[in-house]
Amino acid sequence: MPTSFVSLLMMLFAIVSALIGLNQEGYAAHGLEVDAGEYAVNLYHTAAKYLMWHVFGLIFLALLYDRWVDLRTRVLIGLAALTFALGIVTFSGGMYRVPFGGTLGPVIFGAVAFMVGWGLMGLGVISGWWAGRAASSYS
Repeated sequence: MPTSFVSLLMMLFAIVSALIGLNQEGYAAHGLEVDAGEYAVNLYHTAAKYLMWHVFGLIFLALLYDRWVDLRTRVLIGLAALTFALGIVTFSGGMYRVPFGGTLGPVIFGAVAFMVGWGLMGLGVISGWWAGRAASSYS
């Protein structure tokens, strides 16, 4: 089955995010301590770890999006991907800014977006399973 445009966008965002995360992790490992101290290194490691976990989540969502064709499931999966993307930008991006004078407000919003995204993913999986189950009972 060909990849949909929405799935392609999810994958491209995941790839770009992974590149940024690897770049920031490298900076944390090889120079950030000199610039901003041990606290900043710990923040960068945490931000990169959460970024990468959610990159894998986005890739999984992109694969799920093309797996199920029922509208409700696709909406839930798409919303989960959107909240993961918002979480990556606000949580990890905010964590990268904190050592240099950024506030924790975006970080908190990003953490909530991550949690909402996981919930939406769960609902999407249940919805897809239910739609598939209902469709197979009519055949």
